[in-house]
Amino acid sequence: MKKYVLLSVLALVFTACGNNGEDPVPPKAATLSRLIARWQVESFVENGRNITLDCSKDDIWEFDNDGLLTRRFNKGCSGTDNNTDSYSYEVAEDGQSFTIAFSRNPAANTPWRILELNATTLKIRFEEGVGPTIKEYTYRKVN
Repeated sequence: MKKYVLLSVLALVFTACGNNGEDPVPPKAATLSRLIARWQVESFVENGRNITLDCSKDDIWEFDNDGLLTRRFNKGCSGTDNNTDSYSYEVAEDGQSFTIAFSRNPAANTPWRILELNATTLKIRFEEGVGPTIKEYTYRKVN
């Protein structure tokens, strides 16, 4: 009798854990749904050393639905007269990274690894050059 009760309970558990006919969200789509937003700089870390400047905390990265990333810089901090740049971006199929197409520097088109992405925080990592130089950027979501 105990065996039949146990089998009945197991059958109920497996039935209750089904996907209810819903298809799972692919990793790329799930990442895009969280990434598409405006993100403001919180910190820049290079090889473990915080190099965040107060003026860079006004910088914004905005990812849109059409694969366009718009970067807005604080002029006094970036040292350039052009304080807005736009690039195309592509999220990897596994949803764990994205690539930015830097038109001025095609060699920099390497993946940015997503370390954390949730409703309020975007933390990414980029490895540059020989050695390599490891850069980690943390952003907070803004309206």
